[in-house]
Amino acid sequence: MAFFTQATGAIVVPLLIALFVGRHLDQKYQTAPWIFLGLTMIAFGLSCLALVIMSRKYLAQIEKDILKKDERRSNNQSTKSSK
Repeated sequence: MAFFTQATGAIVVPLLIALFVGRHLDQKYQTAPWIFLGLTMIAFGLSCLALVIMSRKYLAQIEKDILKKDERRSNNQSTKSSK
């Protein structure tokens, strides 16, 4: 559940910032919709990058957990067989 929350934040927060800042700057400089679109593309790219980084960390943690679980299982089996 924590990964889902972090992933959602990594997508939503940059896009919301781009929405509000881009809209404000477009109104200020009368460039609609170009600053908004540019910031949205940048936010999308940053969101994708953040998702890749978070996914790699999450998968590495899952692999560590699986290895620990397998190690414990093999240790339990070896102690049972030695008795």
